[in-house]
Amino acid sequence: MQKWLLLVLLALAVRAGWAHDPLIATFKLKAQLEQGALLEINLPQAGVHRAMVKQHPEVNFDSLDLTVYKEMVVRYLKAHIYMEANGQALVMGHGAIKLGSHQTNLLFYVENYPAQVQRLDLHIDAFAENGNQQSIFWWYTPQESVKVVLAARNNFRATLPQDARRQGPPPAAKANATARQAVWLVGTVLLLIGLATYLVLRHKARGKGL
Repeated sequence: MQKWLLLVLLALAVRAGWAHDPLIATFKLKAQLEQGALLEINLPQAGVHRAMVKQHPEVNFDSLDLTVYKEMVVRYLKAHIYMEANGQALVMGHGAIKLGSHQTNLLFYVENYPAQVQRLDLHIDAFAENGNQQSIFWWYTPQESVKVVLAARNNFRATLPQDARRQGPPPAAKANATARQAVWLVGTVLLLIGLATYLVLRHKARGKGL
């Protein structure tokens, strides 16, 4: 029984490690109903900080003001994200950034995103200096959702939709997947509590000689 408990704990640890892989970034370009789009970026903070240190070796990050650090991250991303829709360069406008201990989230409004996009060209080499970097780019349109992985093997470049590896799930499927993950997590926690209770009770029973 103790071996099974150990295996479950190891599985949870591995799953948690995947959630904060410092070499995987996620970009989500979401088209609005008429014109414009939102670019949502989710980054592991460890990877962000590693890139900032490499880009600015002269900076003492221990004493750096938080606002200055955020501005540094935003400038870096805007310099390393290039998107082109129907041959027109997209402009990342006003945005917001939220730093976290494990993950950093950003949101930018792309005002000149066309109402109809037939072709989306990407070149996103952010955090390439960290080595083995992979960026998962999702493109959400009213018709479909597709994704592509940007890495050194494709020079961090892609053209959508033809380079998309597979069609992404519709919103309803994503909601169902999230619900299944929540059920899995709750079930695992309950299982761990049950196993721990069983082990404690068995230990007490042995102590009493029952």
